Amino acid sequence: MRHRYWPDNLTYRRDVPSSIATIVTLKLAKSDEFRVGAEVLESADMHDAAVSLAASAAINAGDVIQLIATGEIRQGQDHAQAASSLRKAGHVRAASNLSYCLSVKSKAQYASKRCTASESKKALLRAQRIFDQAREMAIEKGYVRE
Repeated sequence: MRHRYWPDNLTYRRDVPSSIATIVTLKLAKSDEFRVGAEVLESADMHDAAVSLAASAAINAGDVIQLIATGEIRQGQDHAQAASSLRKAGHVRAASNLSYCLSVKSKAQYASKRCTASESKKALLRAQRIFDQAREMAIEKGYVRE
């Protein structure tokens, strides 16, 4: 399955700093790949796996927003800190979407309870929203072309 936004609809820009353009492009591609995988798993009623991939999609999209907003990308595995950083950078909606995905990711991966279909659908919706915001920002800043 080909990604919806990579490589056909997302073009690397050679006229912007390569490190930022490369990271933005690759993180968007990863986010899209995880998001598409989550959709497939959700449609097969594999809700824990779908939530896990939706959270990975949201994490990568959040990284793109953070990089574009601040010129820096967070290091390490503290994803809750990433949501806090997004909030501090003024991206409250992205922070909220990421926080939700992270909360159900913990349930999907570590809890003894299973994720519900409702949680899976909501995680996918939130991952899609943060992905769309990251993609829009990347296009607006000229890091990628539509």
